[in-house]
Amino acid sequence: MTNYYTILKVSEEATADEIKLAYRALAKEFHPDINPNNIFAEEYFKKINEAYDVLKDPIKRNWYNLLLRGNTEKDSIDPRKYGTRGYTTESRPKPADEVETPKTPFWMPQLVLSLCLLWCLLIIYNNWFITYEGAEPVKIVFAYLLFIVCCYFFINNKYNEWRKQKTTFNAEERSLRYFLILFFLTLPAFFAVGWARKSIQLYMYPKETEAIVVEYKNRFDEYWANVIYFNENYIPYSKEITFTSPVPLKKSDYKVLIKYSKIEPKIMKFYIQLLQKDTTFQIRINEVNSSRNYFTPATKVLNKN
Repeated sequence: MTNYYTILKVSEEATADEIKLAYRALAKEFHPDINPNNIFAEEYFKKINEAYDVLKDPIKRNWYNLLLRGNTEKDSIDPRKYGTRGYTTESRPKPADEVETPKTPFWMPQLVLSLCLLWCLLIIYNNWFITYEGAEPVKIVFAYLLFIVCCYFFINNKYNEWRKQKTTFNAEERSLRYFLILFFLTLPAFFAVGWARKSIQLYMYPKETEAIVVEYKNRFDEYWANVIYFNENYIPYSKEITFTSPVPLKKSDYKVLIKYSKIEPKIMKFYIQLLQKDTTFQIRINEVNSSRNYFTPATKVLNKN
């Protein structure tokens, strides 16, 4: 493609007056009257007029600039549609197929990720320190992994936003710090919240009952039992418990007393009580119960024997 700016010996940023002066100088130099019988001068004079005819008109010049930069879509970028205003590469109106779709606002994905984080926390909260039976451990692991993934994307979006804003602090260092804090402090926080929830439930809404021992096994001084207890509405709840004893025990030698929450019956503690009266080993059993964070026998139910 012929470069009219090269023919007139001006730059692409030249003003209309500079183009006019360059044209007059070249036209005077290569005019056929001054250069008779000079075929080269005659042809060059034609190109000078052709170049000046395009570059002196702002609309034609703008169109020519677009064509010169490799944009050959004449119909969609016809500068006559946009008046006589001169457009740069960055500011010129774009054709319909080049118009960028509006980007998703920054707050929208962050809001979705925040709701997902909250959902994960609720799953963990509802299954933490309950029974660890059935699908509860799977739910906790799934929710925790999803929580970490959502944290990563949440902080990554924030990091990209910091880079766009060209902040003075180190965006990469701050993003990594935030992610590590969330990663390493989340699990201990879950433990703390779980224990607090368990303690509050058993303190505010306590209910005590005796459990039915369904299965029973022992190995040395360690005992395992599968028990069932009923809440106020006679709905059964099962629990696998383990405890130690300083003396050999049979299934008929003890009973299991349960303290549970009336709001959430799965939250419970248990106490092992020997059925033999006036035995010195009950004191040892009490010590074992206390050391394992089972509830103490200072209740009316336990004092009946």
